Amino acid sequence: MDCVGRLKGHWSPVTRNSRHDRSVSYRKPSPGPLLLLCAVLLLSGFATLLSGPASAQTRASAIGKVETLKGRAFAFRASNRRDRLEVGSEVYSGDTIQTGRRTTIGIVFVDRTVFSMSANATLAINDLVYDANGSSNRMAVDLVEGSFAFLTGAIAKSGSMNVETSVAQLGIRGTQPWVTVGPATSFTIMSERDGTTGEYVLVRKGTQTVIATVNRDTVGTTRKYVMTGPADTPRLVEKSPGEPALERALKRNIEDALQSSDSRSGRGPARGRGRAPGREGRGRGPGEAPGDGPDDGDSDDDSDSESSGQGNGDGGDSGGAGDR
Repeated sequence: MDCVGRLKGHWSPVTRNSRHDRSVSYRKPSPGPLLLLCAVLLLSGFATLLSGPASAQTRASAIGKVETLKGRAFAFRASNRRDRLEVGSEVYSGDTIQTGRRTTIGIVFVDRTVFSMSANATLAINDLVYDANGSSNRMAVDLVEGSFAFLTGAIAKSGSMNVETSVAQLGIRGTQPWVTVGPATSFTIMSERDGTTGEYVLVRKGTQTVIATVNRDTVGTTRKYVMTGPADTPRLVEKSPGEPALERALKRNIEDALQSSDSRSGRGPARGRGRAPGREGRGRGPGEAPGDGPDDGDSDDDSDSESSGQGNGDGGDSGGAGDR
């Protein structure tokens, strides 16, 4: 309907059908009803826009926040939108997080679970429900591709934390696993902030039987379990020469993410470490190989990079992290 045209003076015909007068004259319509109709149409249009995917995502409760980021990362939302992430971006249940080349990201969830992801990694956040006073807390994620180190929070200790890979499930009650998903998926463990080391189990898909226990007694500091398929038996192998550097970088990123989160929430000051945002000459991030090109074919990977106030490290440890 052309509201503007109607209001600018389009005249409507009036036919006189009396016995002596069959002429046609015109009268100008009253603007009152038309103004009301136009207002209704405009308001309904705005309501349609506001009820779209963007508004639905806004109304959803955020379940975590990006606290460290170097490089490029994106969130593929449940509403089929793709949002580029930056430090401070919120994440939601149903998001799939993808990192590009030369990228590290640290996400702190509402229960203080922290995920540190390397370059070319994909994390699917299927579900997260957390209430500090509730009894039905749960978290379900898929480690789809890439390297992940994560420090479990309150959900793993008091609720249900389901971590899936293509070859096995992880049974976790509170620890700091390191998992690399690829043609051969590896599982090992890191020491936690207080120096202790926990454990977790690998569970066979389908049968739900425990097939391996990952702790300091089984993998130590130099070995890892490797599986190539869901029917495979986990086997112990030595870590490759480049993996200790990747481990240090991922672990440091967890610490930086927690410090950034504490600073935002007022729990304590963030302790600066590494290069300041925007400083040139950074080292390679975890999982990137020498000579990797910029993400998505763009040439502005350095100038467009985001970083937390703490930085993700000094670049020295991560310099050889491309060798997995």
